[in-house]
Amino acid sequence: MGLISYRYIARTREVHVFPDIPPDWGPMSFLKPSKAQNIEMSGIRARRPLYITPYVLGCIGQTWDLNDEETSYRRSDDPTRDIGLDLKYGITNNLTMET
Repeated sequence: MGLISYRYIARTREVHVFPDIPPDWGPMSFLKPSKAQNIEMSGIRARRPLYITPYVLGCIGQTWDLNDEETSYRRSDDPTRDIGLDLKYGITNNLTMET
């Protein structure tokens, strides 16, 4: 895996890039993937996480109905509520089940 680290200090307008990429390569020189520092991560093991997310939804629907004499409209509100639970489980490294 490659790594390029970028830091911008606003008060002094300094830009620090690792690995060192010359600024005369242009304003987007820090985005040169060919200069990325090779890194290797070790001690990382795959896990199958389970995410549980509760949710509450609510809304109010409004309709305007004509009264019996057909002289004016009457507003009626229809509040709706919904509660639930979302589940997400990693079956394999690249396959996830969501309900």
